[in-house]
Amino acid sequence: MLLIVELLFMVLLSMVLFLLYRSEWLSKKGVAPRARIEEYWSENERRQCVRFRKELGINYTVEKKTHLKSSGKAMDISESGIKLLLDEKLANGTILDLRVIDPHTKKILEIEGTIVWSEEASDEKDPSGKRLFHAGLKFLGVRSPSGILVSEFIRSLCVGKA
Repeated sequence: MLLIVELLFMVLLSMVLFLLYRSEWLSKKGVAPRARIEEYWSENERRQCVRFRKELGINYTVEKKTHLKSSGKAMDISESGIKLLLDEKLANGTILDLRVIDPHTKKILEIEGTIVWSEEASDEKDPSGKRLFHAGLKFLGVRSPSGILVSEFIRSLCVGKA
């Protein structure tokens, strides 16, 4: 009888240890992804370059449709990209030739970039009621002498001159 009680006690102890181990393992497993998601969705800036909110007039052409010129608005700008407000949704990977007008010097900055994201701008409406779209453009290249002008423009935003 004593042997049966000892065996039952050992089985019960093994089950408790297993459940504790499993509980600890599951709690450790669940912490890392949740932390990464919270970090991702927190409103902290995740970009490599600081963005400056500055509305600028733009003109652009889509690389494959150079005969069609369109206009829009830049919403913010950084050293690596620009957020655009357009009246058309552009697919990811679309290459644009962009002309940004510096409001202070009236110089035109010529930039080539690729669309990395695009979504409907639910907070913005065209006066005629037409849908508008936000798009993120990653800079691929800046034509000379616009490279110096873009750097100077962004530097002026850093010190608050623009």
